[in-house]
Amino acid sequence: MNSSISPALGVSVLLAYLAVMAWHAFRGGRATRDVSDYHVAGRSVSGVTIGLSFYATYMSTNSFVGHAGKSWSFGLLYTLIAPLFVVAAWSSWTFIGGPLRRRSEALGVISLAEYFGAAFASPSYRRAAAAVIVFASAPYLQAVFKGCALVLMQLTGLSMMPSLALVWLVVVGYTVAGGFHAVVKTDATQGIVMLVAALALPLAVVMHGGGLGATLAATARAAKVDGVGGLLLIGDLGVLLGIGIAGGFKMLSEPRQLSRFFAIDQTQLRIGRLVALATLLFSYSLLLPVGLLARGMISTLEHGTDGIVPQLLARGDVLPSLASVLVLAALLSAAMSSIDSVLLVVSAAIQRDLLGWTDGRGPLPELTMTRVWIVLYSVIPAVLVLVLEGGIVELTTYSGAIYGAVFLPPLIYSLRGDDDLARAPAAPAWTSLLVGAALVPLWAHGVRRWIPALRPVHQVVASAVGSFFAYAIAARYSSARAAARLRR
Repeated sequence: MNSSISPALGVSVLLAYLAVMAWHAFRGGRATRDVSDYHVAGRSVSGVTIGLSFYATYMSTNSFVGHAGKSWSFGLLYTLIAPLFVVAAWSSWTFIGGPLRRRSEALGVISLAEYFGAAFASPSYRRAAAAVIVFASAPYLQAVFKGCALVLMQLTGLSMMPSLALVWLVVVGYTVAGGFHAVVKTDATQGIVMLVAALALPLAVVMHGGGLGATLAATARAAKVDGVGGLLLIGDLGVLLGIGIAGGFKMLSEPRQLSRFFAIDQTQLRIGRLVALATLLFSYSLLLPVGLLARGMISTLEHGTDGIVPQLLARGDVLPSLASVLVLAALLSAAMSSIDSVLLVVSAAIQRDLLGWTDGRGPLPELTMTRVWIVLYSVIPAVLVLVLEGGIVELTTYSGAIYGAVFLPPLIYSLRGDDDLARAPAAPAWTSLLVGAALVPLWAHGVRRWIPALRPVHQVVASAVGSFFAYAIAARYSSARAAARLRR
């Protein structure tokens, strides 16, 4: 725990934070009328709220703890990830958000897997997409639970087990109680806290180092490079770009991000996009250099680059007590704003898409069973934190690679054209799913080890390119077969 933070201050801030979460859960529970409302809040959420929610959901611990520390290993060029993320967010809102919002309402669907099933007229593809969501969400949630527990350890002085248990209890509690109504309002509140912390953390590091010039000079000495110019690139550029592209693909294809488009008021898309882009650019531009700037202040990494930000906060001489608590609260907010969204997405995937337990077909009412699945599934990644090792950025990048390779090609192809009720052939989507799902682990654990010349090519890039080609080839073959049948 940060020695400058008194236990009373840390606990007081935590209790205030929990009170806000409880209030949103209470209000969300009262506003929820049915299962559809539980997942998309009546499709009438304001642009400002959804924009902040999009930002807060994406940031997560992966950004404040993982990405902020990663520049230690890569150098100043790691900040290139900021514009990559912003371009990806703009593309997501511009080319996917509007069409997906319209078509999801026209088709009467409330989840991404359900949309795919309707767009491709394939119940089996809907179930396959849901299975991918359930599988790929586990490593992501493992990473975020880990980061959240590390933050709570610093805030309260608790050990890993009780910190993890408290995180689980809080985030699962308000998600179960309030659904998307609670989640989106909580995200907006958390997003404001994160914006303040994104400015406070790097500013404190630079001021502690005696100004930007002095901090960079100390960093260069610690990194044993020749001046500031030597800090531009320390690690592998291919891996760096792969991380950035994977993060961008997540904004374009990850269900927790796309679910925001199902719920936004149709007339508020431009406002939502502006809020999301501005907040993402502001935060990432400030946070990404933190790990590198900390090289002159930290001699030994206790938990790899994931531990840099917690170490800075634990020192007590970098940030004053109240500022440290603010940053820790922001880190906690970042983690919880991602966990709640993923749990909602997974519950819909299991309940509605995999099992088809709708309209009273399950053992309990649909809304009750949805809440049960949130509780049951959330235990899995929490346990994985305790039994498996894994870096935060690595785990979330792997998850993003799967989503990008499997979902991005069929999503883009299915949204083409102006007919919101149009159906696309399912065979290309199946081909893309199978090729993408196979390429991610094959490239990560096979090709990059066996063929040295291909090591700079990140699995994100390889799997996405392969998946797009697979979809295009299969679509052309399907069109040729359809044309041949018409000629007979």
